[in-house]
Amino acid sequence: MKAKKLTYILGMIVIILAFVSCGQKSSSTPNSEADGSFDQSPSVLLGSVTIEPSEQESIVMECTAIAESYAHLYKSALKENSPSFYATSTMILSEDDFNAIMNFLSESNVPILTAEVEDNECETLINIEGFLDFWGKIEHGEPAAFVVYSLGRDGSLFYHKYSYEDDRKYCTEASVTWNDDAASVGNLRKEELAFWDYTEKDNFLFERVYAPPWMGNGRGLIHMGPNNDELVEIAKDYIISVGYYANNLFSANWSEDDWEGLNFNDLFEFLYWSKYNAIFEDHLCEFNSEQSCYYIEAAMFESVIGTYFNVPEDILHSRALYSELNGGYPWQTITCSNCVYNGTLAPDVRNYAVNGDGTITIDVDVLCPTHRTDHFFSHRLTVRPLSNGGFQYVSNEITVPAAGDIPLYCPRVDLQQEQ
Repeated sequence: MKAKKLTYILGMIVIILAFVSCGQKSSSTPNSEADGSFDQSPSVLLGSVTIEPSEQESIVMECTAIAESYAHLYKSALKENSPSFYATSTMILSEDDFNAIMNFLSESNVPILTAEVEDNECETLINIEGFLDFWGKIEHGEPAAFVVYSLGRDGSLFYHKYSYEDDRKYCTEASVTWNDDAASVGNLRKEELAFWDYTEKDNFLFERVYAPPWMGNGRGLIHMGPNNDELVEIAKDYIISVGYYANNLFSANWSEDDWEGLNFNDLFEFLYWSKYNAIFEDHLCEFNSEQSCYYIEAAMFESVIGTYFNVPEDILHSRALYSELNGGYPWQTITCSNCVYNGTLAPDVRNYAVNGDGTITIDVDVLCPTHRTDHFFSHRLTVRPLSNGGFQYVSNEITVPAAGDIPLYCPRVDLQQEQ
């Protein structure tokens, strides 16, 4: 346990040092209209490169043309308020209208990125011909470039150009926002890339020269589609809603015969989100100042956990530290001091099998741009579909471990760190 806590502390030091660097500013130009006028500001971001005025003008014209091509769909789209798990509510397009714009761009042969989870650095490219031509030239050491676009849930458009110039790798970006239904292009920046690779699994991995070790860290993975829609749905149904951050559901070995490795307390808010499509907030439970944690009412905690696990009451009481005195189970909010960030982790479901007892076993490779790999570790998850349309988690097994003692994990509740 001492070694585990030491590893955890070292991980926290890395994160704290990373946040100290947050004062560095990105080199970008302010929003501008499509007249090509820009307010040049000096580059202050490591790896940033000046964009020549002629290239700026070309980018503005290209972005404006793409945005105006779907302007009729944007203007008529329904805008609605949507909660985010880690952020405040924002106005976004309805799912139908967002999909309508995506389909329009795809059918117009625009190289467009799509992602099952927003901002997780793992995306899929639709219309890949430009990339294949680009990579063919790269393999022969020739100058090359390809452009892709991504669509924000609010209807904004993002431009990404990857280029090989004078034996250096670059990424040039811009954004298109809507103001009173008029497109405005801005935030142009060009940065040098430290690394890129195209893997056997058809994934383009890249990393900026400036890539600090925190979320949104300048790394990415683009899968050259198409994806298997059935496998993508399996990932969405059973994995993505919980994910790999701040819990150990998919990174520990456990089963219905052996619950030893699983932490129910750290899973609670993710399962609450899955069940109610709402964020669990700390004002819904009582804070215990002596133990420096909250206590979730037993009925609520057991209802949420019982929805997704067939765990006996006595085992849940023991594993999740039920307190009769406090009338519930200890829980702690996610902070930078009680969680270890292992990098961006995303599921890549490779195959599945329906077992004789009706359960489904799913083989998953975990993608991790942060560690420059599309095979960080692998796990085998088993779930049990229920007659009411729900499901229960049955077991998880690490089939191919990651190199070294990762992913790191330490319970958020202090009482469980000695368990």
